[in-house]
Amino acid sequence: GVILSAILIEVIGRKLNIAFTTFGSAISILPLFYCGLAKILDGYVVTAFLFLFRGFQIGAFMTIYLYTSEVYPTRLRGTVYGVFGLTRSIGQLSSPLSALSLVSFNYSAGIALYAGLSLLATVAALLLPIETKGKSLMD
Repeated sequence: GVILSAILIEVIGRKLNIAFTTFGSAISILPLFYCGLAKILDGYVVTAFLFLFRGFQIGAFMTIYLYTSEVYPTRLRGTVYGVFGLTRSIGQLSSPLSALSLVSFNYSAGIALYAGLSLLATVAALLLPIETKGKSLMD
């Protein structure tokens, strides 16, 4: 995810790379939805798809971090990174708790939540107003 994302950032741009990696996250976790419905929950299969999902998520995070630094002027960057770090920490704390609770209640609902949020992030990425590929930083 990270290596592919690092290459694609300069080829297709930041917005499309964020959309690609978040869509890749959704697609890589959807087979687990089927596995849950079919009761095929082999540990190796689940682990492989979760690693693929996480790789795409890391690529998306890396690109969002870069995009943020290029969009906001220097005087606002510290505040933006602070808010970004806060929301990231909240997500990192709540994600395992919500995932475990939801998956233990209904496995398919837990997978559908993560796939749905990834698809929502794809749409949000495509709606970003500014493409920063090839542009200089604002002062």
